[in-house]
Amino acid sequence: MKELDNLSGFERKLKEIIGDKAKTQQVLDLFPDWISMPLFYKGDKAEMDGKVITIDKCGMKGSCYIYYFTDEEGDQWYAREEELKEI
Repeated sequence: MKELDNLSGFERKLKEIIGDKAKTQQVLDLFPDWISMPLFYKGDKAEMDGKVITIDKCGMKGSCYIYYFTDEEGDQWYAREEELKEI
């Protein structure tokens, strides 16, 4: 199995959708090594500063992935990928 950090979030989502390890690997093998996909996707949960957030959407700012989320007060914020931890 191809163990690339730049596809790990995409691989996780593919496994959720497809459910078949061999087919998931076939899709991942289509990507060149230099391709980087987001680590988180809409609906994913992540930890930021000890709090669990739910990703509303994903985007890019500069050359970094950013993730939008809504806080308890209903305000929308964003964080860069390196600020979030997988849970």
